[in-house]
Formats: sequence, C-alpha cells, structure tokens
Amino acid sequence: MTDEVGVITGDLTLATTALPGGRAAATVQYTGAAEWYTLTGSPVPLRPANWPRSTTTLLSVSGREAG
Repeated sequence: MTDEVGVITGDLTLATTALPGGRAAATVQYTGAAEWYTLTGSPVPLRPANWPRSTTTLLSVSGREAG
C-alpha cells in the first residue's frame, strides 16, 4: 500500500533511505519506472544491528512476505 496511489502489485523495486533519528524511509516503484511511491507506514524504526528484522518490518508495512 502506498500513500500516493494505494495498492500496487507486480514486479516492484523497494528502496530504503536512512533518516535522522534512527528511522528508515521506504519507497517502492514498478521496476524500471521513473516514479517512486512512499510505502504507507513509512518511516519505520531502523535497527542497523539487526537488519533482517528491519527488512521484515518494511516488508510487513508493504504487505509482502520475505523471500
């Protein structure tokens, strides 16, 4: 789910950006497209010492499963 256009499906690219305050912004785009959309629920707490947990949090926000 994105803030700008709601649900998007298909071949997607997820990008994260570290923000001040120990948070990470998550954006998604259709692979190969120019437009990026903010994942609803972003930003999320960034846990650099436990990156897999942060990734799971982002995937949970996106509604997708890891793997």
